[in-house]
Amino acid sequence: MMITFRAKYLLAGCLILAVLTGCGTQVAQAPEATDTPLPPTATSIPPTATATPVPTDTSLPPTDTPLPPTETPIPPAPTAESTQTPIPFPRTRFAHGMAYDAESDLVIVFGGAIAERALANDTWSYDPGGGQWAQMGSSPSLGVHTVSAMVYDAESDRIIWHGGMRQPPMRDSFRGAVDTWAYDVNSDTWTEQAPGPRGGLYRQLAYDAESDRVILFGGVMPAVPVLNLIMSVQYGEKLDGTWAYDFNSDTWTEMEPSESPPARCSFPMAYDVESDRVILYGGVFEAGAEKDRHVWAYDYNSNTWEQLGAVEGIPLAEGRMAYDVESDRIVLYGGGAISRGGSGTWAYDYNTDTWTKMTPEREPGKLVWHAMTYVDSLDRILLFGGLLGGDFNAKLAEPWVYDYNSDTWEPWAENP
Repeated sequence: MMITFRAKYLLAGCLILAVLTGCGTQVAQAPEATDTPLPPTATSIPPTATATPVPTDTSLPPTDTPLPPTETPIPPAPTAESTQTPIPFPRTRFAHGMAYDAESDLVIVFGGAIAERALANDTWSYDPGGGQWAQMGSSPSLGVHTVSAMVYDAESDRIIWHGGMRQPPMRDSFRGAVDTWAYDVNSDTWTEQAPGPRGGLYRQLAYDAESDRVILFGGVMPAVPVLNLIMSVQYGEKLDGTWAYDFNSDTWTEMEPSESPPARCSFPMAYDVESDRVILYGGVFEAGAEKDRHVWAYDYNSNTWEQLGAVEGIPLAEGRMAYDVESDRIVLYGGGAISRGGSGTWAYDYNTDTWTKMTPEREPGKLVWHAMTYVDSLDRILLFGGLLGGDFNAKLAEPWVYDYNSDTWEPWAENP
């Protein structure tokens, strides 16, 4: 039995050896079997990579193709909004020029300041009957201006503008200007005319219809370039010259009357058609000089200034005047210290040399550096712009009109 077990053991050993010998042969062949299937595996990968982009790339163009129809309807949306946009309105401003062009029945606004050290150079027309603004395409080419004087020459059908402060390109200071320009509403063109007298800041113009002359008085000549509008009033030589401008000959003539009002700037002035006189009141005077509260009247035909009565209680500086043709009254509104502005409406009658304090229920506000003009077609005085309460960030935005007959002020946008 022991022999049989050993025999079986030897027989099993031989079988194991035979199996191992056979496996060794197969292991030697295994690398060949392993190397052979690898290429099919590597070869099969590209089809997978190729198959992935093809459906993805092929489907993208159809996705991009419908986009233009989506973008095409977009332009009509701005067009619809633009039709609902309010009528263009000029930026709020002060110390600007304004005059009524009777032939075109339009109020023209030019220039001014939109902030303490930012000036405007745009031209606007206002239709007083329809209450609509339109920006004009033409403006003087010599840069932005403010505190200039502007008036309508009826015989020549031109807006005449002179002087003011110019802001240089570097915007580091303001400088006085002596240039004169004429604006034709019909052709929407500004034309440069002959230069005017020096000291073009804070002076006033009035058109003498009987003599067909633009009358200029006063102003200030800054001693040095100034950094803001207030400095330009405080520093510099106040002037007392009287000048006349003839558009037809494009000439300025110094009148040199025997007597003149004291030198000043920042005063209101208007032409009284019925009396054929240029009326002047108040202003800013030389430091230490007596403040003149008299009304003065200028007659171009005799080249004389007439001193009239003095008045108390009406602000001296920065008020504005306009002559109401139908009522034969000069209406003054606002004025006072630039730091706070002023309100109040007064009417002046040259024939009796009297002021009347008007009492409207409401007024435009405490204003300085505003502008006023009489509109024939409305028989109203129109006021626009100005600094409210001495705040350079608060400016009157809408036009107001004053009716002397009913003694009422109202925003014209409410009832054009």
